[in-house]
Parts: sequence; structure tokens; C-alpha cells
Amino acid sequence: MRLLKMDCIAVALVCQITLTSAGSTQLPGAGEGHHSGLLATVTAADGTIRTVKLEGVGCSASMCSRSLIKIKNERNSVESVWLDRISEIRETTDTNALFLMRDGAQRRLSLVTDFRVLYLGSGPGSPAKLDLGKVRSLQFISQAPTTERDR
Repeated sequence: MRLLKMDCIAVALVCQITLTSAGSTQLPGAGEGHHSGLLATVTAADGTIRTVKLEGVGCSASMCSRSLIKIKNERNSVESVWLDRISEIRETTDTNALFLMRDGAQRRLSLVTDFRVLYLGSGPGSPAKLDLGKVRSLQFISQAPTTERDR
């Protein structure tokens, strides 16, 4: 548990350093041509359904990206997946989830600790946080149009 806290703090510091050195208000991972602030329907573990605005993804200490999530693939390598390429995330467990992509592909991928907390728009103040491993599904309901540059 202590190592997990230290990892989250380290990621928060790296994000802050990146923001400061870039002189930008944009978070890392806000890729050019990719969209953030997507609307989604969240089904909680207890079956409660609500519509949310996904502001970004990170760990419990800090949001690290507005437009991508990092996962471990079938070869246990970390890779980035653009949020606007995902149609739905379902069958989540504490360690993995089934990702349904906009192109029809389906992959069961492992959740990376530093990219498993969803930051949800909740009006003024800090965004609400929700652990992806604690939801039944996350279905994107507003998808940005795909452009040639995004492919």
C-alpha cells in the first residue's frame, strides 16, 4: 500500500513538472486531433446508471490525461489508448476490463494503477473521482467524428 501511494505521488509530480515545463494548461495526453470531455453512461456496481462528462483519467492523487488511458496489453506491455477510440468499457474487475473499440475490436486489457481513476465533471470545484474497477460499465454516448488526421 505504501508503494502504491508513492507511485501515485510520483505520477502527480511528473504530471505537474510536465505542465510547468511546457507552460501549458493542457494535461499530458491531450493529443492534437483527439477529443476530451466525452459524455458517457456509467453503470455502477450496484446497477445505478448516470450520465457523466469524463474530464480525464489518472490515479487517486492526480489527473494525468484528458484524452488517453494507459493499459497493459496481452503481452503485459503498457500502451496508450485514445479515449475517443473507445466505444465501451465493461466487465470490469479490480485488475482488468473488456474494451470495445469504435472499430469493432474487443480486447480484455489490464488496468494500470496510475490510469484507473476516472475524473468526472461535477460542476464547480474539483471533479468527482471514480475507480474504473468499481464500475460495471462505461459507455461513451458522444463520439467525436473521426478525421483523416486521427487515423
